[in-house]
Formats: sequence, C-alpha cells, structure tokens
Amino acid sequence: MFRVHNQKGYALALVILVVAILSIIGAALMVAARGEHVFTSRQKDKTQAYYVAKSGVEAMALWIEDTATTLAEINTIVSGNTTNTDTWTDFPSGGRFKIHFSGDQYSPVIHSEGEYKSITKNVSLLLDKRSYFDYAVTVVGTLGLNQANTDVYGDVALANGAIIDDDSGTIHGDVYDITREFETPTTSLPNSSMGDYVPIDPDSPYDYEFEISGLTKVRIDNIDENNKTIHVTGDGTLIIFADTVSFKGNLYTDSDCKTILNILDNGNLNFQTGSSEFQGFIYGPTADIVIRANMEGVGAVVARNLDLSSGGSIEFDSDLADSIYPEDMGLSSLGYDREVWGD
Repeated sequence: MFRVHNQKGYALALVILVVAILSIIGAALMVAARGEHVFTSRQKDKTQAYYVAKSGVEAMALWIEDTATTLAEINTIVSGNTTNTDTWTDFPSGGRFKIHFSGDQYSPVIHSEGEYKSITKNVSLLLDKRSYFDYAVTVVGTLGLNQANTDVYGDVALANGAIIDDDSGTIHGDVYDITREFETPTTSLPNSSMGDYVPIDPDSPYDYEFEISGLTKVRIDNIDENNKTIHVTGDGTLIIFADTVSFKGNLYTDSDCKTILNILDNGNLNFQTGSSEFQGFIYGPTADIVIRANMEGVGAVVARNLDLSSGGSIEFDSDLADSIYPEDMGLSSLGYDREVWGD
C-alpha cells in the first residue's frame, strides 16, 4: 500500500512539471510568433518604402528620357533642383516621396527618398545622354576595309543590316549589330541652326582658321581644296556644315576643343591626304565617304558607306566622343541610357 501511494504522488508531480514546461514553451512560441509577425510586417513596410522611392525615380526618369524634353529644361531642373526637393509627393497606394538631383544635364543622377509608415528608403539612378558617336565607325550601308594597311582603332557598329564588304584591313575592337535611326542634317535647316558662311581669310597662315569659345557653328557650301589646312583653336566645339567635301590637306584641332564635320543631305566626302591628319568627327549618315589618310588621335565617323583604303585609318577617342550630342549638331535628342541604380 505504501509503495502505490508513493507512485501516485510521483506521477502527479511529473504531470505538474510537464504542464509547466509546456506552458513555458507555449509562451515562448507565442512571443516568437509575434516577433516574426512584427519582423515580417516591418520588412513589408521597408519593401513598400523602397518601391515608393523607386516610383519617384521612374517618374522623373521618364520625363528626362522623353526626346521632347530639351536640354535647357533638364539643366534648369538638375542645376536648380526646382522639383519637389523639399516637398513630399503622395503615392496613390500610400506613402510619399521627394526628389533631388546631382550631376548635370548630360549625366543627371536622380535621388528619391521614399517614406511608408515612418520607414524611409533611398533610391538613385544615373542617366547618360546618348551620342551619335558611340563607336569609332558606324555605317548604315557598307564598310570597306579594302587594303591590309587600313585600320579602325575602336569598335564598329553595323546599323540596320549594314555589312563589311572587305575585311583585308584590321578592326582593333568589336563589331556590333545595332538598330538606330539617324537623322540627316539638311540644307533646309535655318541659318540660325548652321551659323554664318565663312570666307577664307587671305591674311591667315591657314586656309581656314577658327578660334572658338563654347559651341560655334559655321556653314561652307563645298570644300574642294588641295593641300589646304584648317586649324581650330580655343575651348569648345566647332560644327562645320558642308554639302560636298573633297579635301586634300590637314585639319588640326587643339586638345581643348572638338571639330565635327556635318555632311548635309546626300553630299559626299572624299578625303585624301597621304600622311596628313584629320583631327575631328564626321557625321554623314546619307553620305558616301572615302578616307585615304590617317585620322589620328581624335576620330569617329557615321556614314552611309565608308571606304578605307591606301593607309586610311580611324582612331577613336571615346572621352571626346561622349561629349558630343545631337542637339549640338541641330538634330533631335536620342534620349538617355539608364546606367547605374543605387541607394
């Protein structure tokens, strides 16, 4: 009888202990579950704040990328921070965001701060303005590398099904197939878009001498010169608008400036200078261009058909090319590329 009574007391104590342990475990599980719920809810709010901030960036990026938006308008926004820098904009599904900028109109950085249920997240996006001179050579018809001593130092773009007709020369870079429409500079452009006609100065040691500051545009009907020299000095960009060019000579551009030869309508260019130099960019998407000379240091060509032969070469300077934009040449904007997302 005594042993049975002791077993019953032991069992009761064990039951009480088990119940106590289960109660503790249950309470711990409830605390853990509540903590998980709070954590999940907070993570959801953080995600929502992020997407609110990103939506602010997207809205502003779409406005900047619109080719109808002018550089002047973008410059006003970016340099003056004239958007809602200090003012919150409500997001339709809850939350709010505000925007500010860094960079400039060519490489603007959009910064957005999003807020949702007192949680804030930051998102940024770097945009980069597109240029026609993204490659050393771009052709919309045929590229001819007709002799072994012809070279392209840089990448080549074949636009809209263009082909390489002869590969005897060497491309020191990659070849890309791209799809892009090229606007043609036309003789119907107003004079305000092309600048004034420039006569030859008989007192200059050069046939054409330009000392430029900022963006300068000049108009020359035809350049048909033999053993002539064009010299560009100063600080800025010179745009030369010409119909047909047959040039045997040199074009020198000082290091602080850039020269772009813009071939109008269906004009053509024949450039034969032997060992001379042409330090500049050529834009003629409807032009047939023949180059039988070196384009040393600074060079890029957009052409319908480009023929390189007799030692003809092009050497690409991407840093200079990246700072030339369609608006500079009187053409429509190509918009922007989205480069880097950040926070």
